[in-house]
Amino acid sequence: MTSIETAKVPSARRRQIVEYLAQNGAASVGQLSAALNVSLATVHRDLRILESEGMLHRVQGGATAIEMPSTTTEEGIESSFVRRVQKQGRAKLAVGVRAAQLIERGQTVFLDASTTALALAAAIEASGMAVTLVTTSPAIAQTLSAPAVRVVMVPGQVDQELRIVTGSWANEFLSTLNFASAFVSCAGIGEDGSLFTESREIQVTLQRALSRSSRKICLLDSSKVGRTASLMLCSADELDTMVLDSELPSEDAKRISAHGVEILTGSYALPESLSESTIYRTYFA
Repeated sequence: MTSIETAKVPSARRRQIVEYLAQNGAASVGQLSAALNVSLATVHRDLRILESEGMLHRVQGGATAIEMPSTTTEEGIESSFVRRVQKQGRAKLAVGVRAAQLIERGQTVFLDASTTALALAAAIEASGMAVTLVTTSPAIAQTLSAPAVRVVMVPGQVDQELRIVTGSWANEFLSTLNFASAFVSCAGIGEDGSLFTESREIQVTLQRALSRSSRKICLLDSSKVGRTASLMLCSADELDTMVLDSELPSEDAKRISAHGVEILTGSYALPESLSESTIYRTYFA
């Protein structure tokens, strides 16, 4: 199915999983583990990530293929990314518009490669605010088109399926910068407000960005609340603000606020100015 060296690269390994399912229709976790020569835990993690991207269906003990264009093509990768953007798309825009109000003209801010941060970039682009955006998102860097916004693309290794830049070069680059705010999302948020991710590479890169930021802000749509993953990104004590699309249950809000976290809620009444954003027209309209 693949070489051991290829299996060590997460993006290549996940592509092999999707190709295997496309050829065979279904596979067990054990079959994929043996074919890729990786642990069962690694396969479980890859399947969770691929399912969140709409690339497969997870079932008890394994996964099945879904009908979609081949992910070995640029068009297949693009369609997967667009589906991920548009999942809870209006909720992400509500969060993005509210989060943009936390940025002041002239600031340098960090945006991760989450699809919610893409919505924030659309809101910033539509506002015409003069800011500097440092990002690990190729989609933001390639699509944003606003003369007032200076975009700095973090260098490093590109995961084509997740559309994110990570790796040692990215981490070293981020260590040289300082941000007024860092905006990050996550795979889930625990009951105590801790943020979780599925990827070790993402964990390390985002932790580096957060460590260089004066204000640490989490962007969440309500589908992430109450979900956890294998790796903790940060605890609630390390956060300053959470921006959500809807209010948390009172007990959850009280528990998280006890850690000193400010909780803000976006509005689904989106401004008409969003239609002026290239990012909005490309991915959300």
